[in-house]
Amino acid sequence: MNAKGPPANYRVRIVENGRDGEVIYEEAGRALSFYWTFGAGAVVTSIAVGNAAEWRRDHSWAADRRDEIIARIGAEVIRRRAPSCRAEIDETGRHLNILADGAPAAPGPAPARTAAADFVWRLNKAKSKMSMIVLVLALVAGAALLAGRSALTIKTTGTPIGVSARAGDFIVTPISRLEPYIPSPDRNHGRDRYATGLLIHSARDAGARRYVAVSEGMSGGDAAKLRIAGVNGDLVFLDGPQSAVVEAASARLMDADAAQDAPAPPRPKGAEALEALHSAERRLEGFLAAPGEAGAPALAVADGAHNPFFLRAAAHGDALRLQGGDSLVIFHTAPYRAGVIVIARVNAAGEFRWRTETALGRLDEALPDPARPAFIGARPRVEGKVPEPLLVVIDAETGKAATHSLLVE
Repeated sequence: MNAKGPPANYRVRIVENGRDGEVIYEEAGRALSFYWTFGAGAVVTSIAVGNAAEWRRDHSWAADRRDEIIARIGAEVIRRRAPSCRAEIDETGRHLNILADGAPAAPGPAPARTAAADFVWRLNKAKSKMSMIVLVLALVAGAALLAGRSALTIKTTGTPIGVSARAGDFIVTPISRLEPYIPSPDRNHGRDRYATGLLIHSARDAGARRYVAVSEGMSGGDAAKLRIAGVNGDLVFLDGPQSAVVEAASARLMDADAAQDAPAPPRPKGAEALEALHSAERRLEGFLAAPGEAGAPALAVADGAHNPFFLRAAAHGDALRLQGGDSLVIFHTAPYRAGVIVIARVNAAGEFRWRTETALGRLDEALPDPARPAFIGARPRVEGKVPEPLLVVIDAETGKAATHSLLVE
């Protein structure tokens, strides 16, 4: 089934009530509600969408777009609940069956739960002995339970926690994610379990992205404690309920013996130790210098340059110097984070050599480097959406930006 025409403003909601529920299609202030239930055999889930005659009788406003709407419902159910399955209308035209990938098409509606009369009809038609029927039903129920649990498991997305760091030519970011779960009306969030890991991006190769799993089965509070304790070359030392050492170049989690023998990172002293205690916002402030401060040039006022700052070489240090004595300036295209962040290279006279408009609407971290500085933040605000966290690496020579999502699917 393929949807016709361009996408419209519609929504598909899945309401669960144990082993059955409703699929609700909403469009232009109108709604269609269809009953669903776990299936049996090849049928993971069966949705009673009704045939064309029933649509002309009960849903006349949508009857001419029945195939399109059913296709949208099937696509949304598969995307959100059963990504490894496919959708097919059965031979009666009344049921949309979600089938395990590779399974043959179901001959008709075969839900795991049917009315008692349907059971009797099947028993009489098959002329089976009661003992055989009991065995078959038990097998079907078990298969439906296993298939249904897999189909309705909620997939989760990993998000950044704490601060990122440089490890040689790599940018490393701690990640926490809620482990996949099966929804239920009485779900106890206190029993949720989280996995942690380290997301690794190469500053030189825009296509090099690796993820290293560190721990699993942790409570939300324990997972949130994961942080980067230090870096020595490309070795990243992680601290938290479960300490670990990751080799960024090979994306390898060291075993206990190798981690114990790994050369420890330098211990922070003085201002560096205090900096580690600051909030992310305070740490970012330490890497930004106003025009004319810390050796930064005075910047001529430019159209569309709001709240400009120069990137420092280190926290509370002098302005970063590129080849030829140039500097990097950071500013917004509109006030109050209404625009995007621009990175520009300026000479000692404050003149632009290049300027790059990034995908960032908010800046959270800056990781200085004379060749490939990195910036971490989020996309511009969009009402009703959580801004996607991003990593942007800039080629200081050309101004070319490599943009990476910090979400882990």
